[in-house]
Amino acid sequence: QDRPPGSTPVSLTLVSERPVALVTAPFRGPGLDRLREVCDVVLDPWIVEGRPLRLWNPAQLGARIDETGARIVICEADMCQGEVLDRPLIAIGSTRGDPTNVDVSAATERRIPVLRAPGRNADGVAELAVGLTGTNSLPLALVAALAGYALCGFGLQYGGVGLVSSD
Repeated sequence: QDRPPGSTPVSLTLVSERPVALVTAPFRGPGLDRLREVCDVVLDPWIVEGRPLRLWNPAQLGARIDETGARIVICEADMCQGEVLDRPLIAIGSTRGDPTNVDVSAATERRIPVLRAPGRNADGVAELAVGLTGTNSLPLALVAALAGYALCGFGLQYGGVGLVSSD
């Protein structure tokens, strides 16, 4: 209680907790390892083998943010708009080249930075091109794409590929 004369008592709250990051995008490898170094990660991807796809609307995503105490949301397909942006978020990461799933204008108004992943499919596109080289699968891939099927995956980042010629 010894204060200099004329001073005002101040209550300080030390913020030492690491932020919680709710990750609803498929995420793995060095990027996930780095995120875990700076955040407590709740990994809850929308696409998991053997489980039906799950996309949250803003009310559902907002409820999950509240449940986990997340201050950071990293998503690929869930909609970050409306009531999601009313949460005390410090950042939104969209794992898309163009964050069409985030209301960037509304996030900007609330001073929530939105991060994106330009060129994220470049490796996959190159791998698909290499994989289809010399095969008759290209017409099948084009038909699948035109029919609305997505050709995506984690790619060969953690594996390898070789081309063998019989010439």
